[in-house]
Amino acid sequence: MTGPDRTEFYERRATLVRQAVEKRKEAENYREMFVGCAILYRALGEYRTKDGANWMLKKGGCKMCAEKEALLDAITDDGFEEVIAIVVVGNLQADDHSGRKPPTLHPCKLCRDMFQFFRLGPSTIILTIRIEGEFLRAEDLIYQEQNLLALLEYHRLDTDTNGSL
Repeated sequence: MTGPDRTEFYERRATLVRQAVEKRKEAENYREMFVGCAILYRALGEYRTKDGANWMLKKGGCKMCAEKEALLDAITDDGFEEVIAIVVVGNLQADDHSGRKPPTLHPCKLCRDMFQFFRLGPSTIILTIRIEGEFLRAEDLIYQEQNLLALLEYHRLDTDTNGSL
């Protein structure tokens, strides 16, 4: 990631967080596990954003992760170049694959695999935010910022054989 990309993220950070929080209101989940996502990316030399909300209407049914919805929308944009940052907002939940209990909601194993499949760079910023109930003030949120490589390492199991960046 270039210096200008990182600068652009920090200039848009508050807007991306608001965008993810707002999109979370559209989530549908039988477990009341509501997630919103906003992605900052570059296409045709300009910065753009996409967002997504999760949905899973019944146990064992089809599901769509917020990150997947936003990423697929971004990468199919004309002239897509690269993802700069991914902001994920949601209720706290332990990771089903690694068993880890991070302080914020991390993208699930399927989303992490998708990030690698679509070759997101190891320095892609991943900003995860824990939100419980209604969004009141920015001070009420718990943030965790890391790059994609750190996220993957955090959830890597000794039995994992793929996924190197």
